[in-house]
Amino acid sequence: MTASEIAQTYFDAWNDHDASAVVGTFAEGGTYTDPVTGGPLRGDAIGAYADGLFGAFPDLRFEIVGEGSGNGERHVGEWIMRGRNTGPLMPGMPPTEGEIALPGIDVIVTVEQLGLQVIVQPHAIGPVTFGNSVRAATGNKNPPGAVSLTWIKAVSDEDVARIRAHSQATIRDLLGQPGMIGVTTGFIGRHGFTVTAWENEDALVAGAAGEGHRAAMKDFFSGGYVASAFTSR
Repeated sequence: MTASEIAQTYFDAWNDHDASAVVGTFAEGGTYTDPVTGGPLRGDAIGAYADGLFGAFPDLRFEIVGEGSGNGERHVGEWIMRGRNTGPLMPGMPPTEGEIALPGIDVIVTVEQLGLQVIVQPHAIGPVTFGNSVRAATGNKNPPGAVSLTWIKAVSDEDVARIRAHSQATIRDLLGQPGMIGVTTGFIGRHGFTVTAWENEDALVAGAAGEGHRAAMKDFFSGGYVASAFTSR
């Protein structure tokens, strides 16, 4: 997961008013600090602080107005905190009933932990562009007798996420199919690719009829989010 994706999960947790999800975005020993915390908060103290804000501002929401990543481990999110103070901010302090529109910035630092890799690389160098890929294997040691290749181009950057979601569901389905050996999939810009290896062509054809692949194909023909595609075996 990239720093940008972690940041999105973090802000989603705040906007969902889910204190446990907010805490869950922090690594063990990770800290939260703002001008009113009185120092760094960790673990359950972060959740308690978030619950206090949700109680004071039941309609609390962070509107993201700007984002940027300084490097592979740091993400900056500029926001406006909006809400009406209808609950006590502190014991003995009655709500003001006033609305706030408080601007601020979060600096989110991610670390490599439990196998997570943060890889810093340029988007492109000259004619060469870079992306990311994933490999999944079933543990099947038989030699491949059939290989399929699929290439797809998204219409927009937003459609890349839609294609990736289908890819994840399809991979989960394929790994349980008889005769499946492994799959490699990835994205470079708006261009996606998938290579699958099977024991034989019959297994390949049967695997393509799985639920995940059928759902992806149905959306493909009706969604209008793919600029072009190619598949072969």
